[in-house]
Amino acid sequence: MSEFVAPLEVSAELSDSLGKLVLIKREDLFPLFGGGSKGRKTAALHGELMRALPGAIGSVGGLQSNHLRSSAELAKLLSIPFDAVVHNASPRTVLPAHLRSCRRLLICNAADVSSAIRDLISTAPERDFVFVPGGGHHLPGALAYSEVGRELAKQLTSFGVHRARVLVPSGTGATQAGLIHGLADTPHHVTGVSVGRQRPQGVRGVREALSWLGGPRHSICFDTEGFTGYGIYSDELRRVTALYSSALGLALDPQYVGRAFLALDRIASRGASHNVFDAYVVVMTDVLRTEPEVPL
Repeated sequence: MSEFVAPLEVSAELSDSLGKLVLIKREDLFPLFGGGSKGRKTAALHGELMRALPGAIGSVGGLQSNHLRSSAELAKLLSIPFDAVVHNASPRTVLPAHLRSCRRLLICNAADVSSAIRDLISTAPERDFVFVPGGGHHLPGALAYSEVGRELAKQLTSFGVHRARVLVPSGTGATQAGLIHGLADTPHHVTGVSVGRQRPQGVRGVREALSWLGGPRHSICFDTEGFTGYGIYSDELRRVTALYSSALGLALDPQYVGRAFLALDRIASRGASHNVFDAYVVVMTDVLRTEPEVPL
């Protein structure tokens, strides 16, 4: 499904209220592996793994991680075991359905993630065990979003937009890096909005993914102004997420795309870039998805 083109939609209500054309890139509509940006990156990884099928795969994330959900679906499709490291949980934490079927589940705090990953890899019974970096931070995922960047440039041209500010939730950096790469030869500007990292670590992740793609080497915009910590939601973030969810008729996730809309709200309220850009684009990396949970 690498050929799937997510539609670019006008939000008339947001455009009117913010006084500038607001476009939504509907990546949440990607049809495989649970959808969204993590689904697209997992689909790209699936193509790579099919060349040399591993005996099992594993990955890491928080309880609400869309990446872990997509990775679990990938393992199920390949009929191989799935192992996971889950951070910031406890023995009494309720588990989402996709984690209940894990062969091995290691729960740790954020400070112990690296050692837990090493344990997961070193104790895997398969010699061909593949560990998938958290957040879909891998070359196939970055390449997938470079292609999305190129398709977005064509869509913006069809809307008559000459210079857009593109806002995307940015975690480990591969999605933002791919978009930067795909839009490199255009006047459009990509701003990553942090979902889990302070600026130095966030920028390093984007630069690493850009290096896989061969550049470009220019400044990286990584917005941490509204960042309160992974899984920590300020009253302002909750308010803006609810407001924009109502305006769009979609359930926005405050952990991811809700933060991008908070950045949009702040940027638009200041008016600083209104005369610089023709439009704002928010990359809807996913919507809020709920599923039954049970105690661990």
